[in-house]
Amino acid sequence: MNFLEQAARAERLAGTVMDSYAADALMRYARECREWAARPAEHSASPAYVVTVTDTGRLNDTSHS
Repeated sequence: MNFLEQAARAERLAGTVMDSYAADALMRYARECREWAARPAEHSASPAYVVTVTDTGRLNDTSHS
C-alpha cells in the first residue's frame, strides 16, 4: 500500500472515531503520509519504520566494553 492510500484510509477512519485524540492522531498520520508521498521515489519505507545503521560491525559485537 502506498502513502496516498494510507493517508486516505487514515482520513476515512478519523471520520468514524468518536475519540478526538484518536481522530487528531489519524489526521496527523495522514498529513505525514501525504508529505512522504510528495517526496522523491527513493523513499521506500514508512516514516515510522525508517532505520538507519551507520556501523554494521557493532551489530554483531557481543563484547561488553
